[in-house]
Amino acid sequence: MSRTTFRATSHCLSYGSAVESRVRGFRVLVDAPKYLGGADTGMHPVELLLCALGSFQCNIVKTFAEAQGIELRDLWVELEGNLDQAGLLQSSVDGGADPQEINLTFHLRTHAPDEAIASLTAFVQRRWSQGEALFNGMKIAASAVVIDPPARQFS
Repeated sequence: MSRTTFRATSHCLSYGSAVESRVRGFRVLVDAPKYLGGADTGMHPVELLLCALGSFQCNIVKTFAEAQGIELRDLWVELEGNLDQAGLLQSSVDGGADPQEINLTFHLRTHAPDEAIASLTAFVQRRWSQGEALFNGMKIAASAVVIDPPARQFS
């Protein structure tokens, strides 16, 4: 399968820490809860990250189960992540605000035989250890900083 490039645009709004992100005509409002200085109009960015990671993991496990002929009656992932709020303004050399730890708990409902469940469980554990590369090995770079000119005032 070839690589697919995904794109998103995020724009700061004029209140609190709210940001509107857009992808393919979809919009997501991201904000911080009031106790973190936001207006609580949307999910915190880390909560959104956990949702994205959980969705990714559900799809991977579901695809593997289908390929192995394992019928899943239900599947969900509970995720919990810790973030050092004090590190938000520090450079990554100083620790930064990267998620410190993310814990996943997979829940499966199936009538599959024990050996199929063992195979699926081994896949989940192996897949998650590979998934850690999302945070430890992915290159994230600011490829450009564009300073747009201010809007002109017409008289």
